Amino acid sequence: KKRAVPENSHWVKSIGKEKFVGLQVRIGCVSAIAVLLLAVTTIWHHRIWLALIPIAVSIAAYPITRHLFYGKIVCPRCGYNPTRRKSDGKPRQDYYKVLAELRRHQSCPNCGQVGPVPVEKSES
Repeated sequence: KKRAVPENSHWVKSIGKEKFVGLQVRIGCVSAIAVLLLAVTTIWHHRIWLALIPIAVSIAAYPITRHLFYGKIVCPRCGYNPTRRKSDGKPRQDYYKVLAELRRHQSCPNCGQVGPVPVEKSES
């Protein structure tokens, strides 16, 4: 069974952001299955409007999943976001290339941090 985040994407897992990688693909697959099931239901019950429900949900879910993928995968130490362009900070358009790069990172490509930043305990 293939996962959206394979075992070698150590950095994304270590910062706890693996749930955002591949979310758009998973939502798209679920939406496609829902459209097919409702298409059958629509034909059976003659209610065309039922097919619009999963289409509307998938259209509404796209900007949310896009924000999670392009906005939440950041280094907790330096704030570097590998899903955005360095030049202007806009989301990169090459989604599958970004996924492949995220899978290769063993640490933050900017500062080398692995895992969450440890919280320093202040003495009171």
